[in-house]
Amino acid sequence: MQDPIHVATKLRNRLLSTTASLIMGDYPVSVKDLQTLIDKYSKLDHNLVLSDIYVKDRQNYASCLKISSTNVLDILDQNKTTFGTHCYVTILRFVTLAYIDKTTDILKRLFFAWSNVFICRLWFTWIRHKLIIDTEKKANTAKYRLTKKLSTIL
Repeated sequence: MQDPIHVATKLRNRLLSTTASLIMGDYPVSVKDLQTLIDKYSKLDHNLVLSDIYVKDRQNYASCLKISSTNVLDILDQNKTTFGTHCYVTILRFVTLAYIDKTTDILKRLFFAWSNVFICRLWFTWIRHKLIIDTEKKANTAKYRLTKKLSTIL
């Protein structure tokens, strides 16, 4: 396994990426949710600033801690449309608690680590299932087009 701080910043950078689009079920994982949070709520509520989500230093671990704080998670939890972002930020928080935070006791570390494993495996299984379904839909559409072309020829 890589250095835990490196893993946390990788997760944060993926969330903040403008090129990657992440989806969990029907819910997008988006930096726009964090932008909305900064715009709508006082800094005292979440402790985030724009430089935390539009980073120049991609290895800034302090912004990982701020993005995955319980205050941010509580605000994201209030809006059902931000469920995907909430879940992803929870993964980031669990990485921090399981592998980095020195005050976390061993049983809680195990809980956070295995919770992340479970969430990520479930997410990966959903992605694979969605790809299979999408591939089958494309194949059925192609068969329909071929059948339609053949019927017009005959």
